[in-house]
Amino acid sequence: RKIERWDPVTGEITPVNVYEQGDETYTLPVSLEPEGAAFYVFSKAKKANNITKIEKEGKILTEGNSPFTIGASKVFVRDKELEVLEGGEYYLTLENGNEINIKASLTKNVVNIEGPWQITFQEKPLLGEPFSSTFNELKSWTESEKHRIKYFSGTALYKNSFHIENNDMSKNRAYLNLGKVGDIATVKLNGEEVGIYWKAPYISDITDYLKEGKNILEVSVTNLWVNRLIGDEKLPPEERKTETNLRNIEGRYSFERFAQPDGDKYLRYSGLMGPVNVQYSIICNMPD
Repeated sequence: RKIERWDPVTGEITPVNVYEQGDETYTLPVSLEPEGAAFYVFSKAKKANNITKIEKEGKILTEGNSPFTIGASKVFVRDKELEVLEGGEYYLTLENGNEINIKASLTKNVVNIEGPWQITFQEKPLLGEPFSSTFNELKSWTESEKHRIKYFSGTALYKNSFHIENNDMSKNRAYLNLGKVGDIATVKLNGEEVGIYWKAPYISDITDYLKEGKNILEVSVTNLWVNRLIGDEKLPPEERKTETNLRNIEGRYSFERFAQPDGDKYLRYSGLMGPVNVQYSIICNMPD
């Protein structure tokens, strides 16, 4: 049998190389992010000498079949490679009983991308003029003391840079982790779009976009409409730019609730909250 993992969000298909075959069953480790899902497709193929068990420091790992971009795994078996996020000694047991011993040593440290962050809040013409701000630390817009930031709904562009001293990626891959985001993020690195991310974890493979020296990171974040509705209710009627016909529906969020003095309790966290970092994996070749 041939087994493949299909991600319903990204559409990515990756091989499943870690499993144990019984008489009429297959047992395989499955790693999922919170509220995650995946499809596993079985098809006829020539029997492979698959991996049945991975151990590290005497502990059996329940990982191996999920790419690092889902954020729930620290071990991933490619076709002839073992990719890991932590150094150490790994023992792989094959279907035929043979064992493979791999010593992985991480040579690159995590790069934390700190402030200040330059942010442009991109207002639509009917809602107001675009404006800029600087965040020394990442936080939700709702924590700001400025009305137009606290109650902003729309898209804001974050800009920052970081340095890579040695960009030799022959044995490594690099992953950008945005941390907490509310709600949709579009990532650009050095002017090239890496991808659009609409659910946690906000992790992207940036190996092919990195360069040695200075790297320019741009993250556009779009939140939901509720914060602007709440904020506009605090303004005089002639200054409000938004309105809604949403009314109370079986106790759910409603326009009436947003307009109450305690309406701020319905604000939704928004923006890029981080922490933002670049983490490296190491890829080890497995003998035939």
